[in-house]
Amino acid sequence: MTLKNLTRASINKTLKGFTLIELLIGAIIASIASIAIIYAVIYVQTRTYELEVKDHAYEELKNYTEFWKGKIAANDISAGGNLSDIKNICLIKDDNGACLHDAILSSTIILIGPTGSSAQRHGLKTKIVWENRSGTNQEIEFYIEQMVF
Repeated sequence: MTLKNLTRASINKTLKGFTLIELLIGAIIASIASIAIIYAVIYVQTRTYELEVKDHAYEELKNYTEFWKGKIAANDISAGGNLSDIKNICLIKDDNGACLHDAILSSTIILIGPTGSSAQRHGLKTKIVWENRSGTNQEIEFYIEQMVF
């Protein structure tokens, strides 16, 4: 372009700006992108919270199972038959100490081995059940067998 072609009219023709339709389309695209980002953040927060609850449930079940393994090893259970136990616990509490997620721990001990022998084999089944945010029940279950001499 030469200097002669750079008049005010030619500059205004080439630098018009955006039309209203272009601005609306840009705003719609930005809105869709921001909605997708907000949805992804909410999804990640929900999944993180559910994993935290599941981690607490796993730890509670592991401790409960170890408690009953100790009782079996110490022979601190009733003689013969099945033994069941149910315990309500709180998995997560808020800052004020109110329970946000409660769960039910249960255990069943079954005498498997012969009753007349000095060695006895016990089966221990422990389970924890809790309700997630969507209202479905989640559970984790352990089964072990333990020998007592």
